[in-house]
Amino acid sequence: MAELNKWRNFFMLEEELLKWLDETGTSLVNDSDSTTYVEKIVQGIRLTRPPKYIRQVLHLTDDLYEEAQARFADVKQAFVDAKLDDGIDDESKIRFPIFIDSAASQINIIKNAAYKSKVLKRNDTQLTLFKCDVETEHLALDMFDKISAVYPSAEIFRRLLSKTISISINGNDVLDKFDASEITMREYTGNQYRAKIVFDDERESESEKYGFLIVPHSVAIFNTVPQKRRNDAYKEEDRLHAPFIHYDLYKRM
Repeated sequence: MAELNKWRNFFMLEEELLKWLDETGTSLVNDSDSTTYVEKIVQGIRLTRPPKYIRQVLHLTDDLYEEAQARFADVKQAFVDAKLDDGIDDESKIRFPIFIDSAASQINIIKNAAYKSKVLKRNDTQLTLFKCDVETEHLALDMFDKISAVYPSAEIFRRLLSKTISISINGNDVLDKFDASEITMREYTGNQYRAKIVFDDERESESEKYGFLIVPHSVAIFNTVPQKRRNDAYKEEDRLHAPFIHYDLYKRM
C-alpha cells in the first residue's frame, strides 16, 4: 500500500507540473499528441492518463524557468522514492523536462525514419500476413483465398485464448518467388528524434533527445533535413514487391 501511495503522489505532482507549464509557458514547437494528463469521467469517477511522450520546446520567462526547476525537483524526487520502494533499479523512460541553459540560441530538430531488420532464411521463418478477431472470421476466409493463391503454404490458425485468427505462410514461398537463398526484411518502426542545441558562446553544439525541452528565452527553431543516405543504404529501386507482405524486402547479394 505504501508503494501505491508513493506512485499516486508522483503522478499527482507530475499532473500538476504539466498543467502549470501548459498554462504559464509559450510553446515554440509542439510535436506531441498531448502535453498534459488526459481526463475523462467514467461512471462519475474522474480518471486521468499521462501523455505517452512529450516532444515540445517550451519557453518560460526567467522567474518561471527557475520555479519550474524547483517544481520539477519535487516531481523527480517523488519518482525516485516510488521506484526505490518498488525495487526498480533501471532508469525508466518518463516525460521529464530537459532544461536548456540561457546561452542556447538555436535548436535544430532532426527526424529520421527508424527500421528494424531481420534476415529471412530458408526453412526457418513463418510469416504472419493477416490477423483478425474471431468475430470477423469471414474476413479471414476471404483473405485466405487471396493469399493462398499467391503462397501455397498459407495456413489459418485459430487461437482460442486470444480469440484471434491469423494467416501465416512459410518463408520459403517468398524466397522461391524471388529465387533467393536469403532476403532482408525491414519493418518501419517509427521516427527517431534528436535536437541539436546551438549556443551563443564558444561551446560546441550539443545533441540532445528531442523530448520536453524548456528554454528561458525564445530561440530559433529549425526542422533539419534528414541525414544523407549512406552508400550502403537500401535503395527504393532495389526493393522487392510481394503481395500481402508489410515488410520492405531486399534481396541479399
